[in-house]
Amino acid sequence: MGPAATSLTSADIAVVKKEEVKRQVSSAGTLEPKSQTTLSTTLTGPVLEVLVRPGDRVGQGQLLARIDASDVQTQLNKQRAEQAAANTTNEQAVAKAQQEANQQAEALRQGLNPEINAATTALTQAQTQLDAAIASGNQEEIAAATRAKDEAHTALEAARYTAKTQLRSSKSALEEAQAQAQAAATSNDLANSELVDKINSSEIYAQQAGIVTAVPAKEGKPAAEGVVTVADDSVMVIQSSVKEAEVPKLKEGMSVSFTTIATGDKKFSGTVSFVSPVATAEPAKEDNGKTVASFPIEIEVTGDREGLLLGSAVKAKITTESSPRSLVVPMEAVTEDGHVLVVVGDGEKRSVEKRAVEKGMNNDFLVAVTSSELQVGEKVIARAAEYAHLEGQEVRVE
Repeated sequence: MGPAATSLTSADIAVVKKEEVKRQVSSAGTLEPKSQTTLSTTLTGPVLEVLVRPGDRVGQGQLLARIDASDVQTQLNKQRAEQAAANTTNEQAVAKAQQEANQQAEALRQGLNPEINAATTALTQAQTQLDAAIASGNQEEIAAATRAKDEAHTALEAARYTAKTQLRSSKSALEEAQAQAQAAATSNDLANSELVDKINSSEIYAQQAGIVTAVPAKEGKPAAEGVVTVADDSVMVIQSSVKEAEVPKLKEGMSVSFTTIATGDKKFSGTVSFVSPVATAEPAKEDNGKTVASFPIEIEVTGDREGLLLGSAVKAKITTESSPRSLVVPMEAVTEDGHVLVVVGDGEKRSVEKRAVEKGMNNDFLVAVTSSELQVGEKVIARAAEYAHLEGQEVRVE
């Protein structure tokens, strides 16, 4: 009677499969929206009404909250009344300046300027006196009359110059009055616009469709800078981080699989969208208590999102390398000299054969192998080094 067959359990056996071998980097993070907007107001009045709560879905243009703007409306009404009185004064000043300019221009056009007319009459009289002196032949009278005529002519030119100067001055006064009125109107529009904008901000509307993530505003309390935060969850991302040693392995576009607590074992997919070249302010702690630099990464969720919840804790695996589909066995199933121990036969008693394989890509658990002697579905001993002595012997599989 030969020696008793060695017993093996299912934990000692691995089935040869055909699949990819993936090298992966693990990370943990939080599921967040790609973008979110905090809607605010410049009003300080109390919040009259909040129409949403965190978790509510809202559409673009939906009313979310109302703020009391009565104080600002009162201020605007008073301001407009004061502006109306000032506008009346400005309009009267423009009308008066316009009237003066028109009167002076009309007087010049029709020859009704009294100073010019008086100077013209004086010049005519001086010419008459000169003509009489010439007729008398008295040289002294001629000389005196000539001087008088010259003086009268100078006086007429001076009167004309003065009239034109006064007209230009009146036109300048008109232009200044008009400019002041326009400046006042522009200033009023700006001041009113600022108050109107404040009043308009008393109603907070969603700028985009999405989900409400925060409502800092409280009814009856003064409005803070942030009233409601709306996230666009049409694109979700995972905010995570990796240790410094893992950063060189990562590139944007690498595929990611992840799970969340809420969705259990269901796997979701994503791609690496950002790898920060700058470490976080707070280093990460390893199991041995040492601290290492931690670098932020962002993963964009792709494909199915059913069941995902914003804020969920995420466990992600980033595939940095992968092999083509090939035969795979556990790492420890291959001996140092490149063999596997195959359990062959049916029934309780089976035998162990040693077969040569060529190792390919591996990760921490699996290794790809090529062999003309090994097929999918065959069973190998998972820890070859431990059971190397079983080659050629009978075993019992329990």
